[in-house]
Formats: sequence, structure tokens, C-alpha cells
Amino acid sequence: QQTVFRALAQRARLAALGTAVAKINHDLRNILGTARLVTDGLTTSAAPEVRRILPRLIEAIDRAVALCTRTLDFSREDAAPLVRSRFLLSQLVDEVGAGLASSEDFTIDLVMAPSFEVEADRNQLYRVLSNLARNAFEAGAHRLRVSAAYEGRSIIIDIADDGHGLPPKAR
Repeated sequence: QQTVFRALAQRARLAALGTAVAKINHDLRNILGTARLVTDGLTTSAAPEVRRILPRLIEAIDRAVALCTRTLDFSREDAAPLVRSRFLLSQLVDEVGAGLASSEDFTIDLVMAPSFEVEADRNQLYRVLSNLARNAFEAGAHRLRVSAAYEGRSIIIDIADDGHGLPPKAR
């Protein structure tokens, strides 16, 4: 009886969490919608700085809206299916670097041919690389190296930074 009671209580907590996520998601999408409307209004700006950063801002807002949608889809069903496409890895890494452009003290070095292509879910791979780069930056790294190579039918992506690394106890 206690096991059943605990399972029911856990299920109720998960249902409440799902409801909370749906409400937060709804509010966040509204906020992002407003941000998108404002950025759309900036497309007519003649200021060079605005025209330079606007595409990155629009892409970031669009990625945030897509993340909200995938989160909501996940809470309703299973994980969203992967959307595979073929793209240049160097362009994706450049986008990740542009997302961290607020710091002139952080650079990303590419160690791959500019024409190196991957077939993957572009949004998911962007999230992975962006999280790794942001973690390196927040941990004190100044330089991130991203290399990629084919290994048989697989692609190996290697990421290294010049940060201090984990303390011995954490290793």
C-alpha cells in the first residue's frame, strides 16, 4: 500500500510539474513573441551596429521559441524526434561563437576544413556546442578548440579549452 501511495504521490507531483512547465512555457513564448516583434521593427534601422547584430538576435529568439515548443511537446508526449539535416559544422560553430560575442576575451578556434559537413539535428547540436562553450567561458577559459574528423561512418568532434580544468578531488 505504501508503494502504491508513493507512486500516486509521485505521479501527482509530476502532473503538477507538467502543468507548471506548460504555464511558464506559455508566458515565456509570449515574452519571446514580443521580443521578436521588436526585432522585426529594427530591420529598417539604418544604424550599422543594429544591422550587424540583428540577425544573431533574431536567430537567438527563434531558437528560444523552438526550445519552448520542443519542451512543451516533450511534456505532452515523448522526446521530440530528431530533425536531421546536412550542414557545415564550421558555420554552426561560428554561430555558437557569435552567441558568446559579448566577450572579446574568448575565442573559438576551428580545426577542420571549412567544407566539413555533418548530418545531425542542427538545433540539438547547437545546444550541445553552445552549452560546452558557455561552460568553458564561465569556468575561466579564454580559448576553445573545436576539431572534427571522420572515423569510419562516424564523426568525432573534439572540444578542448585552456581553462584550469577540474580540481584533483573532482576528477
